[in-house]
Amino acid sequence: MTQPLLVVEHLTKTFGHGRTRATAVADVSFSLAPGGSLGIVGESGSGKTTTARMIIGLERPSGGRITVRGEDRTRPARSARSRRRRGRDVQIVFQDPYTSLDRRQRVGDCLAEVVGVHARLGREGTRKRVSELAGLVGLDDRQLAALPRALSGGQRQRVAIARALAADPDVLILDEAVSALDVSIQAQILNLLSDIRRERGVSYLFISHDLAVIRQVTDDTIVMRHGAVVEQGPTADVLDHPSHPTPVCCATASRAPDGTRDPHRPTLTRSRAMHAPARAAGPPPSPSPPPPPSYWPAAPEEAAPPAPEAPAPPTR
Repeated sequence: MTQPLLVVEHLTKTFGHGRTRATAVADVSFSLAPGGSLGIVGESGSGKTTTARMIIGLERPSGGRITVRGEDRTRPARSARSRRRRGRDVQIVFQDPYTSLDRRQRVGDCLAEVVGVHARLGREGTRKRVSELAGLVGLDDRQLAALPRALSGGQRQRVAIARALAADPDVLILDEAVSALDVSIQAQILNLLSDIRRERGVSYLFISHDLAVIRQVTDDTIVMRHGAVVEQGPTADVLDHPSHPTPVCCATASRAPDGTRDPHRPTLTRSRAMHAPARAAGPPPSPSPPPPPSYWPAAPEEAAPPAPEAPAPPTR
């Protein structure tokens, strides 16, 4: 039996102390097989990104254990050598590539810098490696010579994927990596990720609230709500026969990434209809604006002008 590549056991993360203490992730456990693809879905604030940040080492867990190929990665790396070694195991692609790219650095130089950190190939070897990465994600020489501001959103995301692959990682975390792209560009990036996984054997940890994306690129899925795992299993079973309402609540549209109608994808209207409170019978509400909240200072009422006094009767 193949040993899991990534194992997360009883992972917990809390923020604050005392009365301000809040639990972002509570007792989360899952595993990722070599070459596999695991989806994490959930509503906003369910702990998906915090879980990813702990796996990559950007947050320190409050409890639990993270292992990669049997090596404990729970505590953040302290030395530069350890950070580089961990970077060759796990990389992440964020939602907005423009904020994670140096706006003053050309794309080719960005990729060459990462290659130089993780491999000593020399100038010619680095140039060949950069060209290989560019070809892998569909970037040409003109785009390699451009600054990030000259690229489209889809091209920037290709640069972010190429930069993550430059370290030759075993696990690639994609945190809402296609949610900011339009439907046609989403389909291109998802097809690109499928090709890379097939050719390179990279394992994916795909975080999204878009069920059509999860269905297309993952084998297994876990569902998070309020920081805890409420359901997990094969993606088709979790999405087609959910035992918890969260997968329905996560749907954000009724179109698949290729632009066609997805019959398995619930719509947001359905989610709202299931959870919206019943409206009381009676006439429709008034279209007039509601009264201001109580914390607004009330305007002082103007005092009515005093009534004129009656004239005194004449004296004789």
